Amino acid sequence: MHTVGFVLCGGASSRMGEDKSSLIFDGETLLSRARRTLARECDTVYSVGKAGADIIDEKPLAGPAWGILSAIEKLHSNQPTRIVIMPVDMPLCASMAIKTLLCASEGRQRSVYAEKYLLPLVLISEVGALAKIKRVCAKEQSLSVRFLLSLFAALPVSMDRFPSTTFMNVNNKEDWQRLHQVSQNQ
Repeated sequence: MHTVGFVLCGGASSRMGEDKSSLIFDGETLLSRARRTLARECDTVYSVGKAGADIIDEKPLAGPAWGILSAIEKLHSNQPTRIVIMPVDMPLCASMAIKTLLCASEGRQRSVYAEKYLLPLVLISEVGALAKIKRVCAKEQSLSVRFLLSLFAALPVSMDRFPSTTFMNVNNKEDWQRLHQVSQNQ
């Protein structure tokens, strides 16, 4: 099955005060780092977000679920596709965590997500299923990742073998400082 990776980078970054995807960590931008992580496990990787991204989020600033839906809509595949979704602001997420989710998805033949965290996640986009999902979502005023996971009948995968810092989100200056402290201690 073809595997596509999407890096979500469409948020306003208002709590951070600057665009998170362009922040430099360990010598590379958060966007480059996320792309590299996904490229180790995916056939193709795209950024999803504001102007300048590979795929423009159709409902910018409406939350990650709409970005995920925008990205999936751009897939023009006539065969089932495995989709890995990772936020740009999770710089310590290792490719081994992505591989764990992909293996769980393959073994269960289902969409899966990181239990306790929701993201990253792996969705299986079946031919014809997207139209149904889009019809359901069109009726929603707000769309959550949890609701989207329910539409895909996604199963949780325990990620307890990984340190919790693997899934650390960097949302503000305090998180950014903590990220640097954590990375120095690893």
